[in-house]
Amino acid sequence: MKLRDAQGTLDTMLAEAGLAEEALDPWATWKVFKAFARIPVDDAVDDVTVQYEMQRAADGRPLVALYLSREFSEPGSDGADPICHVGCELFFEPEALGTATGGEFWTQDFATFRQFVDAVESAAGFQSLVNAEPFMTSVYREEA
Repeated sequence: MKLRDAQGTLDTMLAEAGLAEEALDPWATWKVFKAFARIPVDDAVDDVTVQYEMQRAADGRPLVALYLSREFSEPGSDGADPICHVGCELFFEPEALGTATGGEFWTQDFATFRQFVDAVESAAGFQSLVNAEPFMTSVYREEA
């Protein structure tokens, strides 16, 4: 896959799984995102992150944000200067996180992708969110 095709590839994979950008099912989206994250990119280096945290909406209302993101950087770089991020964001009511706290996982912190996945999937906060219903979802490409 070329970097320019990353957003379209993710969009296609989600659509083929029957997932609409504005109504993403958390567990099904995670399964698609894991497959997307495994597709090699020819013209960039990448890192994958899963992050979730309490935030405030523009109107001040508390919410929980879950980000599934693939960060792309220039080939030959150490990833310190990202080009863009492609991923999914899901927003939940605060109680969806249960008693868990926020979490942040990066593939670069694990020896294998499998270890990364295991850490993400075993986190109490992640488990709470993938079993909850988001009130808003989207797919994005964000230039760095």
